[in-house]
Amino acid sequence: MLNPADSWPSKDEYMQRYRQLAYRFVENFKKFAEGCPPEVMKAGPKV
Repeated sequence: MLNPADSWPSKDEYMQRYRQLAYRFVENFKKFAEGCPPEVMKAGPKV
């Protein structure tokens, strides 16, 4: 299987960027959370 972290020179840097992106997604999604079905809320990234 493909592993995106293997394409980065540093797996630690990849994981740091991965977590930053997930955090930004969670924070941005808060704007749209009201009225959103619970299954959609559960499907997003967890940080």
